[in-house]
Amino acid sequence: MPHSFDICLTCPMAMFSKLPYFANESKCAHPFELIHIDIWGPYRVLSQGKCRYFLTIVDDCSRATWRYLLQYKSQALATLQSFYNYVLNHFKSSIQIIRSDNALEFDCTPCTTFFHSKGIVHQTSCVDRPQQNGRVERKHRHLLEIARALRFQAALPLHFWGDAMLAIAYIINRLPTPILQHQTPYKILLGTKPDCTHLRVFGCLAFASNLVRTSNKFQPRGVPCVLLGYSHNQKGYRFLNMLTKQVCTSRDVQFYEHIFSFHKSSLTQYLQPIPAPIFGTTY
Repeated sequence: MPHSFDICLTCPMAMFSKLPYFANESKCAHPFELIHIDIWGPYRVLSQGKCRYFLTIVDDCSRATWRYLLQYKSQALATLQSFYNYVLNHFKSSIQIIRSDNALEFDCTPCTTFFHSKGIVHQTSCVDRPQQNGRVERKHRHLLEIARALRFQAALPLHFWGDAMLAIAYIINRLPTPILQHQTPYKILLGTKPDCTHLRVFGCLAFASNLVRTSNKFQPRGVPCVLLGYSHNQKGYRFLNMLTKQVCTSRDVQFYEHIFSFHKSSLTQYLQPIPAPIFGTTY
């Protein structure tokens, strides 16, 4: 007969399971005390910019989200360095703690050197336990769900997934959330309410001012386009020019938000009386 001590040791070896996780609703008191980062991908379809990955950064205090498309995972460090300088320059603040999973791209010598040089504490989750980096994991799921819904609505080809992800990150930073007592990440981070009057339906038909400078008086004045998002360094909208298939930026736009150029059922809308357009003059 085995001893009772032997039986006590054998039971955990045979029956041990993962310990439960509990929701943690705490958050930092100030922006950029702690940021959560994670890389999603690779995706089987290249984006417009030939990217297969994206890096998500979530501020623990404001829940503000930044999304960066990457061609390779090795670009993550350069993106983090650029984000650190962005925070320092625009918010006069320094990142204190970075929390990630056990991804090798954040556990390499160049990353460690950068963290040490800036006094950043790098926290990682335990091996094979992504739940410990749950805030950015949940943000991934949130953004992917909305991006899928908008892409289905507009019937955009799959290679526009990167544009959808960037547009969604822009929008949700301006939406109230119960986590912040129905305030917006934008308000928590910048102290002012966001202006949402310029937001339009993603993927809808738009006519942008023809940027081609020509003396031909019969040249089209408006070019049919598809709305892809919002420019981060210009006061304008990002479009896919349906004639040249190139991405451009313009502020002089007329939107037809009930029509989606890639949606077959929307083609019948062209046969119906076209309602008054919505002008993008407030942007």
